[in-house]
Order: sequence, then C-alpha cells, then structure tokens
Amino acid sequence: MMASGGKLKNFIPAQIAPEHTGPLHSGPEYAGLFQNARSVFAPVISAYAPLLPLVALLGLLASLLEGIGIGMLVPLAALSLSGGASLPAALPQPIRSIAELVIALDPQDRMLALASVVVTLVLLRGLVQAANNILIANIEVKMGRDIRNALSARILALDYPFFLKHQASRLVQIISADSWSVSDAVKSALTMVPAAAGLLVFCALLVWVDWRLFLIVLAGAVLVQMALLMLERRQKSLSLSATDANHALGDRMLAIVNAMRVIRIFGQQQAEQRQFENASAQVGSRMFAARRLAAFVLPTVDLFIALIFIAILIAAYRFQLSIAEVTTFLLLLSRAQPHAHVISQARTGMASVQGPISEVQWLLQQEGPRAQLAQQDFRIDQPIHFRGVSYAFPARDAVAGDPVDSDDGAQDQAAISNVSFTLEPGSITALIGPSGSGKTTLANLVCRLLEPSTGAVQVGDIAATDIAPALWRSRMAIAGQNTGLTQGSIADNIRYGRPDASAEDVAQAAQDAGVSEFAHALADGLETEVGMSGLSLSGGQRQRIGLARAMLRRPDVLILDEATNSVDAMSEQHIMQLLAQRRHFTTALVISHRRSTLAACDYGIVLDGGKIVETGPVQSLAYYRAMAGQRP
Repeated sequence: MMASGGKLKNFIPAQIAPEHTGPLHSGPEYAGLFQNARSVFAPVISAYAPLLPLVALLGLLASLLEGIGIGMLVPLAALSLSGGASLPAALPQPIRSIAELVIALDPQDRMLALASVVVTLVLLRGLVQAANNILIANIEVKMGRDIRNALSARILALDYPFFLKHQASRLVQIISADSWSVSDAVKSALTMVPAAAGLLVFCALLVWVDWRLFLIVLAGAVLVQMALLMLERRQKSLSLSATDANHALGDRMLAIVNAMRVIRIFGQQQAEQRQFENASAQVGSRMFAARRLAAFVLPTVDLFIALIFIAILIAAYRFQLSIAEVTTFLLLLSRAQPHAHVISQARTGMASVQGPISEVQWLLQQEGPRAQLAQQDFRIDQPIHFRGVSYAFPARDAVAGDPVDSDDGAQDQAAISNVSFTLEPGSITALIGPSGSGKTTLANLVCRLLEPSTGAVQVGDIAATDIAPALWRSRMAIAGQNTGLTQGSIADNIRYGRPDASAEDVAQAAQDAGVSEFAHALADGLETEVGMSGLSLSGGQRQRIGLARAMLRRPDVLILDEATNSVDAMSEQHIMQLLAQRRHFTTALVISHRRSTLAACDYGIVLDGGKIVETGPVQSLAYYRAMAGQRP
C-alpha cells in the first residue's frame, strides 16, 4: 500500500449547528439559528453586496425625481398659472429656480413648459424605477439559485448517518419549497432598500417644508412601528407553526407515494385520504391564520396615516400656514405613503417566511466531513480488521406534528455490538443471519458509509480513520436489492461508478452481469432509458444493471447485498461463476438468504442480534446446514 502526503479538499464551511433531534422548531434552537443567520447566508450575500448601494442609489434618484415631478410641481403649476405673484417661503431652492424660470415665460408658454417638465421628470423616474426593478429581480433570482445550489452541495457532502436520522420529506421540502421562501425574503429585503431611500427623500422634503409638521408625522410613525412589531411577532409564530404542519403534510404525501402498491392491495385509499385531508387541514388552518393576521397590516397603517393627516390639518391651522405650504406638505406626505406601505408589506412578508428560512439555515449549518489526509495510489490489498466494533443508529427526528416522548426514540438504537473479524484479501466472505441481525449495517461499516460508535477498523496496520472516506470507497463497489438506478440509459447507469469507462468496457460488464441478455431485446439496447429509479425494468433486470455497475469499477472489495434475490436460477448460477472466478474484483463480501448463493463463499460470519455467534468455512456452519433442514 502506497501513501503520499496531502489533504482532501473540504468545501463544507466550519459553521456548525447543534443537532436537531426534537420538534422542528424548539425555542432555544430556533433562537440560535437566527443569531447565526448572518454568518450562514454571508457567503451568498457577500457576492451581491456591491450591488446593494446601487439599488439604494437608484431608489433614491427615483424618489427624488418623483418628489420634484409630482409632489412639488403640482402646487408650483397652480402658482405659475395664477401669475406667480408669490411663491411659498418653504419651497426648496431647486424647485424655486424652476418656478422662477417658468414664471418668467409668457403666459401662453407656461402650460407647455410645465407639462414638458412634469412629463420629462415622470419619464426619467419611470426609467430609473424600471432599471431598479430589473436589478432587484436579477439579484433575487441569482441569490435564490445560489442558495439552492448551496443546499444541494450541502446534502451531497453530508455523511450517510445524517439521512438515517432526518426525514427525507423534510429535506425535499427545504430544497423544493423553503428555498423559494428565502428568495421571497430576499426580494422583500431588496424592495425595502429603494423604499427606505425614497422615504428618506420625502422626509427631507417634508422637513424642508415645515419641520413642526414633520415631528407630528414622526410621532405617528413611531406608533405605527410599535403596532407592526406586535403583528410581526405573532406572524413569526404562525409561520413556524405553518412550517411544521407543512412538513407533516410532506411526510404524509411521501408515505402515500412510497406505499402506493400496498395501499391498493389492501384497499386503504380512503383511510390514507382521510389522514392526508387531516394533515392538509392543519396546513390550511395555520396558513389562513397567518394570512388573516397579514390582512390587518395595511388597514392598520392606513388608519394611523389618516390620524396623522387629521393631526397635520389641525396643527397647520394653529401654525397659520398658507394653503400652498399645507398642500405641498400633504402632497409630499401622500407620495411618501406608498413607500411606507412597501416597507410594512416587506416586513410582514419576511415575518411570514421565518419558518422556512429557519429550515434553510438549519440545513446549511449541518456539519459535513472533516478534511483528512489523502493517500494517492491507494488500494485495499491487505486484510481489513474489525476490532471490537459497535454501532448504534442515531435516533430519528420526530415527525412534524407528532407528540415527542422523551422516553421513546431518544436513545440511539444499537445495531452492531462488539464485533471482531478479518476480511482476508482474495476471500469471499458471507454474512449470514436472520433479517434484522445487522448484516447490512456491517456492510455499510465495511464501505464506511457508517463509522463505528466504538472500536476500530484497520486495513493492514493503518487505521481506516486515517484514510479519507471518499478515497476508501473509491476502491469498493456494492450491488444489491436496492440498486439505486438513476435517470438515464442502461449504459449511463453501468458507467455511473466509472464515468470515464469506454463503450467496450461497459459492454463487457453488461455481458458478464447478464444485462446483455435482456438489453438486446430492447429497441435501443444499452441506450434504452430506464426511467425514474428504473421502474420500467423488472427487479431482476435492475439487479443485473447494479451488478454490472459494480463490476465495471473493478473494486478491491465487492459487496453483494442480496444481489441475487430477484434473479432466476440461471442468472444466479452465472453470478456465482463470476464470484468463483474472482473476475472484476479482489475480495467479496456476500449477504444472502439463499443457500445456493452462500455455497459459493469461502468463509462465513453468522450474526444474530448484532453479535457474531458463529464463524468458519461456510459448509461447516451450523446455520448454513440448518438452512437445508439438516441437523447442526
């Protein structure tokens, strides 16, 4: 075995979140997630941070043009058309300069000049606003894409035990739905930037017109914010509740899809429909509660704005302001109102998706594998030793909506206990035992999809933990009853473990595994599409494709996990001949309940209850003889 220095690239960020083992949204964990929100999304946000000032600048410019073109030129037009005898003292200097130029014109030219100025400013404002909307949409789409790509990369990088612990429907929901909620939140946050810039412009203009009236507006704005904060807190709580209910609905739908054959055989369609309707009703009621609360946001804001307008009119009367000044102030305030609405709606929208956002944060924070020393030219050509190995499956997440019992499922479930044995190079070893005895778990430990809870695995004198798992698995291949075919052709699936394999090598592997026997009868041969999960093929055909895929890799260790349970006797005999000839592999580990398959193995390890109860040559094992009805 040759080794050289170096490190495997580890692209998983170091930010680690606590393990999620209870309900989907427990208080302390949820709070911690939001404390880490900035650091979790920082890599994505930082790529677009330079564009945020441009968004603010365009929003500022659009609002400035709006304030001049609509908010100020309307009262200016009234003054100009009436002869322009006097201008409001509070009129800003830029507008005063325009007014003086217009007043200096002949009366018949004033209307045309004013119309030209207004149309030009409105057109410029529209162009700037359109450019800003396009920029926001571009950032939103690309940031959403980056977040989904980050989620996919994280899932592909996580260790196998993660998927044993967490519900598959939850992970699918995060990528397919919750990630879009993050995009919605990004859009809301981005729309707040130009709205806030516009509000700032109008506030400055309001102060310029009359600072005393502006103080009244400011006091009313504080009251509005207090009311919105109360609504937002409730909105966040409802969002979390709706997210939990939605995950429960996803669990129910996935269960129906996966059990469709059983449901039809036993005629349980109506029972399943009732359960789905109950879960769907929970989602509907919680989402309706959130929408019902959101419906009060704009009326609440409008009520406060109406009260502010009344207060302004009363104050203007007491301050003895001119009609022109009051009209100018109210027009500016009316143009500021849409910006305030945008901000309040954006805040409500962000509060309503806090549940999905917390789910995305949770997944992005999960711990991935650490970087380990890589060994080049690595081969498993020495004995693999298991020394006192034990493994316990992690407790699974509670299904969303289910009650959590602290005494049920809280402890990891022991699957392998204090197992010791050696896989010699060139041997064919059988793992034998009743269902649930730990055979597949042990096979997963051999290929390091799982790591021992206690004990050690060595290859020769080198600890397996000193070798990167990906490098270790590159010298292994597995074929079994769960073949895991992907979308694509038969040839694509055979080549999956060795993408650079030539067409000749693929054809040879197909021939050796018996794939060619049925592929030749298909219209496109090895280029025939297998469909989703290979459902267009029989179980035996899928198993043969999986075997060809494993053989094409030419592994040091070949694992056959019930790889013959769906094939006919002739195909099984052919596979046994391949085992006997040791073609395409060096060492084999075979799991089977078929006595005929076990007969091709040299050595046997009998498991029961996660413990080794018997070892030795297969033919001499009491369990093997008992399979034929013989006395031990």
